[in-house]
Amino acid sequence: MNQISEFIVETHDVPVIAKPDVLVIGGGPAGLAAAVAAARYGLETILIERRECLGGVATLSEINILHTLYSSDCQTKVIGGLVEEILDRLRRYDAVYSDQGMNSIIDTEWLKIVLDELVMEAKVKVFLHTYFSDVMRDNRGNIEAVIVENKSGRLAIRSKVYIDTTGDGDVAFRAGVPTEKGNYLGLMQPPGLGIRIGGINSELFEKEIESGEVNSVLNKVMPYNGQMYPGFFWKTRHIHRNDEYMICGVRVTCVDATSGKDKTRAEIEGRCQLKWMFNILKQELPSFSNSYLVSIGEMGIRESRRIIGEYILNEDDILKGVHFSDAIAQGTYPIDIHNPLGRGIIFKYLDGKVREFKADGSVVEDKYLDLQELPQYYQIPYSSLVPKYVNNLLVAGRCISVTHEALGAVRVMVNCIQTGQAAGTGAALSIEEDKQPRDLNIGKLQSELIKQGLIIAGV
Repeated sequence: MNQISEFIVETHDVPVIAKPDVLVIGGGPAGLAAAVAAARYGLETILIERRECLGGVATLSEINILHTLYSSDCQTKVIGGLVEEILDRLRRYDAVYSDQGMNSIIDTEWLKIVLDELVMEAKVKVFLHTYFSDVMRDNRGNIEAVIVENKSGRLAIRSKVYIDTTGDGDVAFRAGVPTEKGNYLGLMQPPGLGIRIGGINSELFEKEIESGEVNSVLNKVMPYNGQMYPGFFWKTRHIHRNDEYMICGVRVTCVDATSGKDKTRAEIEGRCQLKWMFNILKQELPSFSNSYLVSIGEMGIRESRRIIGEYILNEDDILKGVHFSDAIAQGTYPIDIHNPLGRGIIFKYLDGKVREFKADGSVVEDKYLDLQELPQYYQIPYSSLVPKYVNNLLVAGRCISVTHEALGAVRVMVNCIQTGQAAGTGAALSIEEDKQPRDLNIGKLQSELIKQGLIIAGV
């Protein structure tokens, strides 16, 4: 019998279902912000999302923390705009509280409702349960249409400007934008699984974490696969229940999130690892004796493709707090690099210190940079949102133009929302001025972002 190694698919006509001004592909934090920002200029804006709700890792992966809006010394607010607006809306529903580090812990179920409100009020046309498939390019290399698929079939959308907020740079990659993945060896930060566990004795649990007992009981071989536990354990308490926590203690190594095979392995292995972790904690920690599993999120991706843009933001830019003439966002979250091969993580802070959690659970602290004046925040330039070679495309979120190390800081949600808001505003201005996004007047873009509540020092 002849084995068929490939098929030639018959050509079909694909109907064009819409011709918006702006098309945003990916409804996570960056995509939501991009779509709302563009639509508030009165532009017809469509937002494509593959799942049943907006919000990405926040609403689908149980990650319920928005990191601080303040400088490293906690004295000056350096982040605003849609990040702050989302938090204000959550407060109306008693759906957020601030922890001791001034981070915001949110109710991710209420966040789904808040994000729906934002897109409806801005008159964004949302297509849920809709997957990006491909791009059609013209003879100049620009995007002519995006192909999507949902229950209605294979469909085309033609837009003036496209914004890739897929997290994996899927649109940019298909459009021919150069990309890269991982560190110098091509290894990427491992994805993690967020879960909610109830019935925990919080007083005991906090003491067990502080004493190192939690790390100690997990620092062993997992008998179901013979490998050492690879996770880095962190948690946040539920905003309404003292006995319920969001826990991130599961990581799956050697995963390329742009591979369907790898993502499937990560989801299944993640739940296997979760079962082992939960049983160990329940058996060996007094705080978990009455605990129960509440929910399991979708595997949260930390790193995959990054575009090559007009500027590649790097580690020194972050740690030295470099100011950019085309800055469109600011952040304070440190560089964190999860070991791609096993247990362990390194944090590099803006105060020049480095903290490494080693494979055995021990912690080593050192000085990384010795600066006379320590930066209180870093900036993200617009040129890191502008891809090489394709004119009518912008990119926002964790797939912007950064190095592996810089991504360790940029990828968190408060930063993704800011880059999304900047991309949506940039798309709107480019249409208004009849210019390509790369040719925008940066001063006008920055002025518009400041009017929207973003904070950009030096402007």
